[in-house]
Amino acid sequence: MDKDGDGSVSKGDFTAFLEGCDGLKLEGSQVDKLYGLLDESNTGAIPQDTLLCFIRVYYRVIQDTVITTEQSIKGSKTVRRLEVDEIVEALEGPVEEEDVKIKRIRASALRDSSEGWITVMGNNDTVFLEEHPPLFRLVAAAPLTKEIEATSEAIKALPIGEPVEVLDWDKKDEAGHSRLRVRTRGGAGGGEERVTGWLAGPAGGEAAILKLEPRTS
Repeated sequence: MDKDGDGSVSKGDFTAFLEGCDGLKLEGSQVDKLYGLLDESNTGAIPQDTLLCFIRVYYRVIQDTVITTEQSIKGSKTVRRLEVDEIVEALEGPVEEEDVKIKRIRASALRDSSEGWITVMGNNDTVFLEEHPPLFRLVAAAPLTKEIEATSEAIKALPIGEPVEVLDWDKKDEAGHSRLRVRTRGGAGGGEERVTGWLAGPAGGEAAILKLEPRTS
């Protein structure tokens, strides 16, 4: 969507994206209204992260399962196991395998970007994944930095209990440290501006600083 790579989506790019969505038909006035609602700062450009929040679909692992290489389970190889409470981003599907009556999605694990096919629901109605946004709360206070480097400017001190949305998981800075790109959720009723920045990610032997937030809707 962000054709010029500046991190924002122009109205022209937004309109082109909507026109490319199968089955979606909006009048010009409807597109104008929708774009205006998303352009909260009235700058004539929507941050791409804001727009992606509305079109990305995430699932939470609620029962141990695996990522496999192929859509069909038969003959597919295991990429890796998924643990309960991991979050994955759907890239395709759900699709149903007619012969075994299971629903599968192609997805990417936020933890390490492992990609492949995952069973959402088995043929005996066993549920492995449920839709769930990548929302977490801090279990330890931490500084939010402007850039991926831990030594970059701190833009906000996040307290214990601060809710954040993870945008990028386990990215590495130049020193090889694990970093998370997150966005704060703002105050109640949207009274506080959302801030995007970087947090320290989990390292070997260290306790995680984020805990999955229970779904409330």
